[in-house]
Amino acid sequence: MAAITIAIDRDSTLSSQGQVTLPAKARKLLDLKPGEQIGWLVKKMKDGTAHLIGIKTKKARWPEDYYGIAKNHYKIYGGVDNYLKRERASWD
Repeated sequence: MAAITIAIDRDSTLSSQGQVTLPAKARKLLDLKPGEQIGWLVKKMKDGTAHLIGIKTKKARWPEDYYGIAKNHYKIYGGVDNYLKRERASWD
């Protein structure tokens, strides 16, 4: 399955209870309904940004629900080896 990336033209605000509202575009893309659960994977970058991956799941089962989630992720970097070279170069 090919990845779909969308730009969401609004920010979410973190409430005092640590909650955010997912924009309608994201809910529609993930076909989320009220009461459904989402598992999260987060990768924090050195520049302060983060990659956040939400996984629609009825009940999170580690690692079954997350197995293979990033198998195609490294294609945008030209493969795992190129990604690792780039990451290691950024450490200097």
